Amino acid sequence: MAIKYQKKLKDKKNRLNYLKNEKTKKYLKFVSFKYQKLLNIKDSTEKKKAIILLRNINFKLQAMPKNKINNFCILTGRDKGVYRDFRLSRHQIRGNFKFLTGLRNSSF
Repeated sequence: MAIKYQKKLKDKKNRLNYLKNEKTKKYLKFVSFKYQKLLNIKDSTEKKKAIILLRNINFKLQAMPKNKINNFCILTGRDKGVYRDFRLSRHQIRGNFKFLTGLRNSSF
């Protein structure tokens, strides 16, 4: 049973958006961490600049879309009980791929 074409396209788009936004999120979080250290400085002008920059960074972080990647089985489309390594659900591995060693579960 093949998964629907539209679901594949949507998943591909979500993964690309996630990768694109994740880089900028990590960069903004790193920069905000650096500016938080400047808040301990007693110089008032530097402290005010740091506060303004932190507000801008936090605003940008809140405006970023919250993309979430859902893993699903590429054969059945099931979204629960999916092994990330193979992108197959536990039912498919249990039924069709018994020869894979090292994959054990108490219900198998």
